[in-house]
Amino acid sequence: MEHISEHRPHQAHPALSALPESRNRWPNDAERAYENLLGQLNRWSRDNDWSQICNTWIAEEAVRQGWES
Repeated sequence: MEHISEHRPHQAHPALSALPESRNRWPNDAERAYENLLGQLNRWSRDNDWSQICNTWIAEEAVRQGWES
C-alpha cells in the first residue's frame, strides 16, 4: 500500500549559509570559487571577443546563489 504524506518543501536557511555582504569576509573556499569562475568568464570573453564588463558581478552573484542553495 502506498503511503501519502504531506508535502513539505525544503526550507533554506539563508541566515546560516548566506555569504557576508563584503567579499573580504567570505570563507576561503567561496573566494576560490569566485576567482575560478571569474577566470573562466574572462577567458571566455577574451576568446569570443566579448566584453568583460559584467563578469565580476556575474561571478559574485553565481557564487552567492550557489552558496545559499
